[in-house]
Amino acid sequence: MEKIRFNDSWTFENLLKPAGKVAVTLPHDAMQTEERLPYIKNGHASGFYPGGKYQYTKTFEVTEDELDQTMFLEFEGIYQKSQVYLNDELIGGRIYGYSDFLVDLTGKVKAGENEIRVIADNSQTPNSRWYTGSGIYRDVYLHKAGKEYIRPFGVRAFTKNYDPAVLVVSVDTEAGDDTQVRIDILYKGDVIAQGIGKETEIEIPDAHLWSAETPNLYDIKVTLMRNGDVLDTASERTGIRVLSWSGDGLKVNGQEVKLRGGCVHHDHAFIGACSYYTAEVRRARIMKENGFNAIRYSHNPAAKPFLDACDEVGIYVMDESFDMWSTKKSDRDYGMYFKDEWERDMRDMVKVAINHPSVIMYAIGNEIPDIGLPDGKDWTNVETAAVST
Repeated sequence: MEKIRFNDSWTFENLLKPAGKVAVTLPHDAMQTEERLPYIKNGHASGFYPGGKYQYTKTFEVTEDELDQTMFLEFEGIYQKSQVYLNDELIGGRIYGYSDFLVDLTGKVKAGENEIRVIADNSQTPNSRWYTGSGIYRDVYLHKAGKEYIRPFGVRAFTKNYDPAVLVVSVDTEAGDDTQVRIDILYKGDVIAQGIGKETEIEIPDAHLWSAETPNLYDIKVTLMRNGDVLDTASERTGIRVLSWSGDGLKVNGQEVKLRGGCVHHDHAFIGACSYYTAEVRRARIMKENGFNAIRYSHNPAAKPFLDACDEVGIYVMDESFDMWSTKKSDRDYGMYFKDEWERDMRDMVKVAINHPSVIMYAIGNEIPDIGLPDGKDWTNVETAAVST
């Protein structure tokens, strides 16, 4: 699908402290528009900022010819308890503030001007043990295609072997049985291998493997066709690497690796919670230059720009799901919603990370008291099963 950055020309307003609308460009950390309160219960954990309830709006044009197109909006992260409206109709949202989620605009847009309105409700605090930020603090994209298309996140790559190098690529489409899928593997812009089919094994000649020391990346271009006519295209980036564990420890491409890891939270000091690619690359480089080869993302799913940066710089990543399960750590945190929400949030974490060679493991939670409770073992097995699928 065509993927269009949808960050420009938004308006923002504070619904609890009305002062009119202001123009903003996403990502935007609404928490930094608040006045610090020295005696707030969150205290230093939130930088003494209170929460709030905020509204973002954006208008965009749709032509008559585009009414039959497939359209999705992708929000990479909204903190938190978001509601997304299209022309005043509620079409989606997410409680968890760190999940990448889609809302379907197909068949709902009208010819002419359309309005997207997003409510981000972070008014119930404290709900975390660190600075969360508020609002639409990660990127937004519009995905567009015809009636037959490659689904968003529909291209997945798995390294079956590294000597000889073999990539298994699977493609999820919404298309008729008479369509064909062509997969091109590119290295530094040149096509070096090709495959046909929605799931195929492709041998990579003279492969350049991915590791923290050699962060080589390949591009996967997928083309959906019928009788030679192109219906849709999609691209993903990945690296060729095989992980294994034994009594000798972790191995990457058969080579023993000692993890020299550090933990990072998602904020960037005075930038706040906003995730910018340049800031993520800077952080990854600083970590690596200071001797780290691994990062644990504490304590929530990582932003896409961060994973891109670690792919490119060469950093192993543990992507973490939650800071709590049902047992809360703050008065009004995600533990209130965990039992109903955890599965789709965990699946979305894996969906985002699955093609990133830097991600070598997932954490099902940080310091989880539930594990010591009678049902903790059962919950752990359910969580693990969800990730493995």
